Amino acid sequence: MNAFVTVFYDWSRVNSLTWLAPLAERITVGVFFMATGWTKLTYLPQIIENFTALGIPAPGILTLLVSGVEFVGGSLLLLGVLTRFAAVPLTIVMVVTIISAQWAVA
Repeated sequence: MNAFVTVFYDWSRVNSLTWLAPLAERITVGVFFMATGWTKLTYLPQIIENFTALGIPAPGILTLLVSGVEFVGGSLLLLGVLTRFAAVPLTIVMVVTIISAQWAVA
């Protein structure tokens, strides 16, 4: 019983695992963005049609831009390289995506 209490209630050991949650989150988000970016790059003509249907200006250019940002940004997040710089364009893309999707519904 003493070993159980020591393992689960000795909070001094918890500080050594503070890196685990950000790592798991970074890997999850990186894989997600890489996958969506790669899918958009793979099915580029269909995505351009979707952007055109949503009324997004210059759909050919913006489709390439969004796909590239998602794929490269996701790759950088997954590798842990320049994560703060990769997060800014990914955030902008996601905010514009949410606004465009809500605008299309309304």
